[in-house]
Amino acid sequence: MFPLDARLLKCTSCSPPEERDTVDVGGRFQVLRQVVNALGAKEVLQRLTHYQPVPEYDSPDSPSWRLMRAILAQWVRSIAKQVVIMPIPLYPHLDQTSDSAPYRARFRELAVELGCTLHDPLPDLLRYSPAQRRHFRFEKDVHLTPEGHDALACSLAPVIEQLLAGQR
Repeated sequence: MFPLDARLLKCTSCSPPEERDTVDVGGRFQVLRQVVNALGAKEVLQRLTHYQPVPEYDSPDSPSWRLMRAILAQWVRSIAKQVVIMPIPLYPHLDQTSDSAPYRARFRELAVELGCTLHDPLPDLLRYSPAQRRHFRFEKDVHLTPEGHDALACSLAPVIEQLLAGQR
């Protein structure tokens, strides 16, 4: 277990507690999502309700974000080289059915604090047509397809090239 003490992680136990009830099995509101999907109303409902797939990023004081922030900060500070953090947008952000501003703000704040490079691929990915973006994930799976990975790589490549050339 790694409780958050102030802004530091401390290992208090090497044996994780029973986690069966905390494992993410596909997001919140599982039954409601199945009904909405079966009706074909997901995108409309997400827009109308301002669905937020990651409410943990809404506030810099959220316990979940504070833990994520501490993990990333400890990792970045432990590396002597320049670190690039690239948050991968979730499909509701790519589909523009959810507001991406909160998670993007949290990662911007973190990068400024740590002095690391932040690469936000969302603007690059949104330059693709909606039809192209739909092919970035599998039909019935939220994970990236080869096309999605390729689009991310194309977005990240110039950042890596600039770092290697010493321009960042």
